[in-house]
Amino acid sequence: MNTDMINRLIGIFLSIYLLSLFTRWGEIPTLSAWLGFLTWLFGAPKPYVSALVRDRLVVIWLALLAWALTCAILSAAPLLSLSAWFNSFDDHLLVVPPLVHLCMIGRAKDLARILAWAGVVIVALNALQYFDDFRKGIVDAPENWVRHRKWAYPLVLFSPFLIARIALTQGRVYLYWGIALLAVVLMVLASGARGAWLALFVAMLISGGWLFKQQRQAVVVTAVATLLALPPFLLLPQGEIVTQRLAQGFDTSERASGTWRPALDMSFQRPLLGHGPGIRAYQDEYRRQLDAHPHWSLREKPLSPHNFYLMALFGLGLPGLLLTLAVVAVTIVRLVSGLRKASDMETGLLPVALLASFVAHFVVRGSFETLSWHHMALFIGLAVGLSLSARDQVPK
Repeated sequence: MNTDMINRLIGIFLSIYLLSLFTRWGEIPTLSAWLGFLTWLFGAPKPYVSALVRDRLVVIWLALLAWALTCAILSAAPLLSLSAWFNSFDDHLLVVPPLVHLCMIGRAKDLARILAWAGVVIVALNALQYFDDFRKGIVDAPENWVRHRKWAYPLVLFSPFLIARIALTQGRVYLYWGIALLAVVLMVLASGARGAWLALFVAMLISGGWLFKQQRQAVVVTAVATLLALPPFLLLPQGEIVTQRLAQGFDTSERASGTWRPALDMSFQRPLLGHGPGIRAYQDEYRRQLDAHPHWSLREKPLSPHNFYLMALFGLGLPGLLLTLAVVAVTIVRLVSGLRKASDMETGLLPVALLASFVAHFVVRGSFETLSWHHMALFIGLAVGLSLSARDQVPK
């Protein structure tokens, strides 16, 4: 099989992976990740492997994986923690080398296009759920918004790539991408997830702020269309949740005493190794210590720290938290560096979209939610791939 066919297959498998990443399509993401990795491993030329394994971000990421494994083995419930380790850092890691490979052969722009289409897939799936709600007669139910909260994660994550497509297209296609972005904004608002509102605002601010210098008209038209759509949207049943959640405010009292404080209290008991990775370890430890901490406000059902970094501190101790922060910081630095080195608007769209998506998801949303580690692999693979590609490690 020739190199062109190998590269095409890797692109197909990764496209399937990205399009199915947040869906309920069974084992399709796992299968496509494995097929992409095996095709890369046995078929693709790899003149960049030496640079890849020595890359600072890859080294820090591998150190985090090793430390998490150590914490799992030495935890009070090693079997449970090892299972959580495999579930947290599992098949999704396989996409890192193929993502780097596609960046090295100049296919990064194709990946950006696929990520935008992945956003369209999520919009369509959420719309289908609303259609099902309407069919069942529960679209007007006061708490129906809770059923759509899970879609806020991918909607925010993929939104910067929709903005990138708007900047690159014209005419009717430009209009279609604009409608897709407008749907994302309205669906995130209807999710009632206030952390997602803030994350989406940050994502659009980063993307729109950079694009304003390049395509002022596109940014202005998109912003005006969104503002014009908000008043009629607020009159719909789905719009009522926005006013209700705003009326509640961004009160953090329950987070402080019900989620963040317990996570800190338990973390300080094992500051070096933590209690082991996984939400089950957190909930079991919470139940075990509940009677000894009357100031914890959530007495019936333990949830999670509702903070990605507090969860890292609880499960992996202070070294694990520092490694997590290092991964986040180096990823942001890489993407900012890639943005500065962009020679034109089209070249800079992928770094700025990745930066906006990463900051919105892991920095902003991660401050309010216990996120999955799975999606970190996507950003690491692309950040490393763009960085190595910019150094011109191999001829294109």
